[in-house]
Amino acid sequence: MIDNQTLDPISAPYKLYSSMSIRIATFLGTPIAAGFLIRKNFVALGEEDKGRNALIVAIIATLLMFAGLYMVPEQIMDKVPNLLIPIVYMVVVHYYVDITQGPALKSHEGNSGEFYSGWRAAGIGLLVFAIMVPAVFAYAYYGPQDFDLEAYDAGFEKFQKNEEEALTVYDIDNDFEAAEFIQDRGIPLWEENMGILQELNKIDGLYPEYIDYNDVLHEYSELLLKSLQLLEKALREQSTKYDRQLENVYEQINTTLDKLE
Repeated sequence: MIDNQTLDPISAPYKLYSSMSIRIATFLGTPIAAGFLIRKNFVALGEEDKGRNALIVAIIATLLMFAGLYMVPEQIMDKVPNLLIPIVYMVVVHYYVDITQGPALKSHEGNSGEFYSGWRAAGIGLLVFAIMVPAVFAYAYYGPQDFDLEAYDAGFEKFQKNEEEALTVYDIDNDFEAAEFIQDRGIPLWEENMGILQELNKIDGLYPEYIDYNDVLHEYSELLLKSLQLLEKALREQSTKYDRQLENVYEQINTTLDKLE
Protein backbone atom coordinates (compact mmCIF):
# COMPACT_ATOMS: atom_id res chain seq x y z
CA MET A 1 0.00 0.00 0.00
CA ILE A 2 1.48 3.33 -1.05
CA ASP A 3 1.56 6.09 1.50
CA ASN A 4 0.37 9.04 -0.56
CA GLN A 5 1.08 11.43 2.28
CA THR A 6 4.71 10.39 2.39
CA LEU A 7 5.03 10.70 -1.37
CA ASP A 8 3.18 14.00 -1.69
CA PRO A 9 5.62 16.43 -3.33
CA ILE A 10 3.69 19.67 -2.75
CA SER A 11 6.09 22.63 -2.87
CA ALA A 12 8.91 20.18 -3.60
CA PRO A 13 12.25 21.94 -4.20
CA TYR A 14 13.64 18.99 -6.17
CA LYS A 15 13.44 17.34 -9.57
CA LEU A 16 12.04 13.91 -10.41
CA TYR A 17 12.34 11.57 -13.37
CA SER A 18 9.07 11.27 -15.27
CA SER A 19 7.58 7.92 -16.23
CA MET A 20 8.52 8.59 -19.85
CA SER A 21 12.14 9.33 -18.93
CA ILE A 22 12.37 6.11 -16.94
CA ARG A 23 11.00 4.16 -19.91
CA ILE A 24 13.62 5.74 -22.18
CA ALA A 25 16.43 4.78 -19.79
CA THR A 26 15.01 1.27 -19.49
CA PHE A 27 14.86 0.80 -23.24
CA LEU A 28 18.51 1.84 -23.64
CA GLY A 29 20.02 0.47 -20.44
CA THR A 30 17.95 -2.54 -19.25
CA PRO A 31 15.90 -2.55 -16.01
CA ILE A 32 19.07 -1.69 -14.07
CA ALA A 33 18.95 1.83 -15.54
CA ALA A 34 15.30 2.05 -14.48
CA GLY A 35 16.30 0.94 -10.99
CA PHE A 36 18.74 3.83 -10.66
CA LEU A 37 16.15 6.42 -11.70
CA ILE A 38 13.36 4.91 -9.61
CA ARG A 39 15.70 4.92 -6.62
CA LYS A 40 16.58 8.57 -7.32
CA ASN A 41 12.88 9.45 -7.25
CA PHE A 42 12.26 7.55 -4.02
CA VAL A 43 15.23 9.24 -2.34
CA ALA A 44 13.94 12.67 -3.40
CA LEU A 45 10.53 11.73 -2.01
CA GLY A 46 12.00 10.69 1.34
CA GLU A 47 11.63 6.94 0.74
CA GLU A 48 15.27 5.85 0.64
CA ASP A 49 14.56 2.27 1.78
CA LYS A 50 12.07 1.78 -1.06
CA GLY A 51 14.62 3.21 -3.46
CA ARG A 52 17.28 0.76 -2.35
CA ASN A 53 14.86 -2.16 -2.63
CA ALA A 54 13.78 -1.07 -6.12
CA LEU A 55 17.39 -0.98 -7.30
CA ILE A 56 18.12 -4.41 -5.83
CA VAL A 57 15.04 -5.86 -7.52
CA ALA A 58 16.06 -4.27 -10.83
CA ILE A 59 19.56 -5.76 -10.66
CA ILE A 60 18.29 -9.23 -9.75
CA ALA A 61 15.60 -9.09 -12.45
CA THR A 62 18.16 -8.14 -15.08
CA LEU A 63 20.55 -10.93 -14.06
CA LEU A 64 17.72 -13.47 -14.12
CA MET A 65 16.61 -12.19 -17.51
CA PHE A 66 20.06 -12.62 -19.03
CA ALA A 67 20.44 -16.04 -17.43
CA GLY A 68 17.09 -17.10 -18.85
CA LEU A 69 17.91 -15.79 -22.32
CA TYR A 70 21.24 -17.61 -22.26
CA MET A 71 19.38 -20.89 -21.68
CA VAL A 72 17.06 -20.39 -24.68
CA PRO A 73 18.29 -22.32 -27.75
CA GLU A 74 19.95 -20.09 -30.35
CA GLN A 75 17.60 -21.23 -33.12
CA ILE A 76 14.66 -19.92 -31.08
CA MET A 77 16.36 -16.63 -30.15
CA ASP A 78 17.13 -16.00 -33.83
CA LYS A 79 13.38 -15.88 -34.47
CA VAL A 80 12.72 -13.32 -31.72
CA PRO A 81 12.64 -9.69 -32.99
CA ASN A 82 15.47 -7.62 -31.48
CA LEU A 83 13.09 -5.01 -30.08
CA LEU A 84 10.69 -7.46 -28.44
CA ILE A 85 12.65 -8.10 -25.24
CA PRO A 86 13.41 -4.41 -24.46
CA ILE A 87 9.79 -3.52 -25.15
CA VAL A 88 8.58 -6.24 -22.77
CA TYR A 89 10.72 -5.13 -19.84
CA MET A 90 9.98 -1.47 -20.64
CA VAL A 91 6.24 -2.20 -20.30
CA VAL A 92 6.83 -4.02 -17.00
CA VAL A 93 8.82 -1.06 -15.66
CA HIS A 94 6.09 1.33 -16.82
CA TYR A 95 3.46 -0.47 -14.74
CA TYR A 96 5.79 -0.70 -11.75
CA VAL A 97 6.44 3.06 -11.84
CA ASP A 98 2.74 3.78 -12.32
CA ILE A 99 1.84 1.71 -9.25
CA THR A 100 4.64 2.82 -6.92
CA GLN A 101 5.25 6.44 -7.96
CA GLY A 102 2.31 7.40 -10.18
CA PRO A 103 0.44 9.49 -7.59
CA ALA A 104 3.61 11.33 -6.57
CA LEU A 105 4.60 12.09 -10.14
CA LYS A 106 1.12 13.41 -10.98
CA SER A 107 1.06 15.54 -7.83
CA HIS A 108 4.56 16.85 -8.60
CA GLU A 109 3.49 17.82 -12.12
CA GLY A 110 0.25 19.37 -10.87
CA ASN A 111 2.20 21.58 -8.49
CA SER A 112 4.56 22.76 -11.26
CA GLY A 113 7.39 20.61 -9.96
CA GLU A 114 10.45 20.23 -12.17
CA PHE A 115 11.46 17.04 -13.99
CA TYR A 116 14.82 15.92 -15.31
CA SER A 117 15.06 16.02 -19.09
CA GLY A 118 14.58 12.97 -21.28
CA TRP A 119 18.07 13.28 -22.73
CA ARG A 120 19.53 13.03 -19.24
CA ALA A 121 17.61 9.80 -18.67
CA ALA A 122 18.76 8.51 -22.05
CA GLY A 123 22.35 9.26 -21.11
CA ILE A 124 22.04 7.30 -17.87
CA GLY A 125 20.60 4.38 -19.82
CA LEU A 126 23.55 4.48 -22.21
CA LEU A 127 26.00 4.76 -19.31
CA VAL A 128 24.55 1.65 -17.64
CA PHE A 129 24.77 -0.22 -20.93
CA ALA A 130 28.35 0.97 -21.41
CA ILE A 131 29.32 -0.48 -18.05
CA MET A 132 27.61 -3.81 -18.79
CA VAL A 133 28.98 -4.38 -22.32
CA PRO A 134 32.62 -5.22 -21.41
CA ALA A 135 31.51 -7.98 -19.02
CA VAL A 136 29.18 -9.49 -21.62
CA PHE A 137 31.84 -9.24 -24.29
CA ALA A 138 34.51 -10.86 -22.12
CA TYR A 139 32.16 -13.70 -21.27
CA ALA A 140 31.19 -14.29 -24.90
CA TYR A 141 34.73 -14.34 -26.26
CA TYR A 142 36.75 -15.66 -23.34
CA GLY A 143 39.27 -18.29 -24.33
CA PRO A 144 42.86 -18.81 -25.55
CA GLN A 145 44.15 -16.04 -27.83
CA ASP A 146 46.95 -15.99 -30.41
CA PHE A 147 47.11 -12.21 -30.79
CA ASP A 148 48.39 -9.46 -28.50
CA LEU A 149 45.57 -9.64 -25.97
CA GLU A 150 47.34 -7.29 -23.58
CA ALA A 151 47.43 -4.54 -26.21
CA TYR A 152 43.80 -5.14 -27.07
CA ASP A 153 42.72 -5.04 -23.43
CA ALA A 154 44.67 -1.82 -22.83
CA GLY A 155 43.01 -0.14 -25.80
CA PHE A 156 39.58 -1.39 -24.86
CA GLU A 157 40.03 -0.22 -21.26
CA LYS A 158 40.96 3.25 -22.51
CA PHE A 159 37.88 3.23 -24.77
CA GLN A 160 35.66 2.36 -21.82
CA LYS A 161 37.17 5.07 -19.57
CA ASN A 162 36.66 7.67 -22.29
CA GLU A 163 33.10 6.49 -22.81
CA GLU A 164 32.23 6.68 -19.12
CA GLU A 165 33.74 10.16 -18.80
CA ALA A 166 31.98 11.42 -21.92
CA LEU A 167 28.61 10.16 -20.70
CA THR A 168 28.94 12.06 -17.41
CA VAL A 169 27.61 15.06 -19.33
CA TYR A 170 24.16 13.71 -18.49
CA ASP A 171 24.89 14.28 -14.79
CA ILE A 172 25.50 18.02 -15.30
CA ASP A 173 22.44 20.08 -14.37
CA ASN A 174 23.66 23.45 -15.62
CA ASP A 175 23.05 23.81 -19.37
CA PHE A 176 26.02 26.11 -20.00
CA GLU A 177 28.42 23.83 -18.11
CA ALA A 178 27.05 20.81 -19.98
CA ALA A 179 27.61 22.53 -23.34
CA GLU A 180 31.16 23.50 -22.35
CA PHE A 181 31.88 19.94 -21.23
CA ILE A 182 30.64 18.59 -24.57
CA GLN A 183 32.89 20.96 -26.47
CA ASP A 184 36.00 20.54 -24.29
CA ARG A 185 35.75 16.85 -23.32
CA GLY A 186 32.78 14.97 -24.75
CA ILE A 187 33.44 15.45 -28.47
CA PRO A 188 37.25 14.97 -28.23
CA LEU A 189 36.76 11.78 -26.18
CA TRP A 190 34.48 10.19 -28.79
CA GLU A 191 36.85 11.24 -31.57
CA GLU A 192 39.70 9.63 -29.64
CA ASN A 193 37.63 6.47 -29.17
CA MET A 194 37.08 6.12 -32.91
CA GLY A 195 40.85 6.35 -33.36
CA ILE A 196 41.39 3.71 -30.66
CA LEU A 197 39.08 1.28 -32.45
CA GLN A 198 40.90 1.81 -35.75
CA GLU A 199 44.21 1.02 -34.04
CA LEU A 200 42.79 -2.08 -32.34
CA ASN A 201 41.71 -3.46 -35.71
CA LYS A 202 45.35 -3.26 -36.85
CA ILE A 203 46.53 -5.77 -34.22
CA ASP A 204 48.08 -8.75 -36.00
CA GLY A 205 45.99 -11.89 -35.84
CA LEU A 206 42.95 -10.19 -34.30
CA TYR A 207 39.97 -12.52 -34.61
CA PRO A 208 37.20 -11.57 -37.08
CA GLU A 209 34.68 -11.54 -34.21
CA TYR A 210 36.69 -8.82 -32.48
CA ILE A 211 36.97 -6.79 -35.66
CA ASP A 212 33.22 -7.03 -36.23
CA TYR A 213 32.63 -5.98 -32.63
CA ASN A 214 35.00 -3.02 -33.01
CA ASP A 215 33.23 -1.95 -36.19
CA VAL A 216 29.90 -1.87 -34.36
CA LEU A 217 31.50 0.13 -31.53
CA HIS A 218 32.84 2.56 -34.14
CA GLU A 219 29.32 3.02 -35.50
CA TYR A 220 28.08 3.50 -31.92
CA SER A 221 30.80 6.10 -31.27
CA GLU A 222 29.91 8.05 -34.41
CA LEU A 223 26.28 8.19 -33.32
CA LEU A 224 27.19 9.29 -29.78
CA LEU A 225 29.39 12.00 -31.27
CA LYS A 226 26.52 13.17 -33.47
CA SER A 227 24.14 13.18 -30.49
CA LEU A 228 26.53 15.33 -28.45
CA GLN A 229 26.94 17.79 -31.31
CA LEU A 230 23.17 18.18 -31.53
CA LEU A 231 22.82 18.38 -27.76
CA GLU A 232 25.45 21.12 -27.54
CA LYS A 233 23.50 23.18 -30.06
CA ALA A 234 20.25 22.62 -28.18
CA LEU A 235 21.82 23.66 -24.87
CA ARG A 236 23.58 26.75 -26.18
CA GLU A 237 20.53 27.94 -28.11
CA GLN A 238 18.10 26.87 -25.36
CA SER A 239 16.01 25.39 -28.13
CA THR A 240 13.83 22.32 -28.61
CA LYS A 241 14.14 22.37 -32.40
CA TYR A 242 16.77 19.62 -32.25
CA ASP A 243 14.60 17.23 -30.22
CA ARG A 244 13.37 15.27 -33.24
CA GLN A 245 16.90 14.85 -34.57
CA LEU A 246 18.12 13.75 -31.16
CA GLU A 247 15.28 11.26 -30.91
CA ASN A 248 16.21 9.80 -34.29
CA VAL A 249 19.86 9.49 -33.29
CA TYR A 250 18.92 7.78 -30.02
CA GLU A 251 16.82 5.30 -32.00
CA GLN A 252 19.83 4.57 -34.22
CA ILE A 253 21.99 4.16 -31.12
CA ASN A 254 19.55 1.65 -29.70
CA THR A 255 19.57 -0.32 -32.98
CA THR A 256 23.36 -0.35 -32.86
CA LEU A 257 23.38 -1.46 -29.21
CA ASP A 258 21.22 -4.44 -30.20
CA LYS A 259 24.11 -5.63 -32.37
CA LEU A 260 26.37 -5.72 -29.29
CA GLU A 261 24.09 -8.02 -27.29
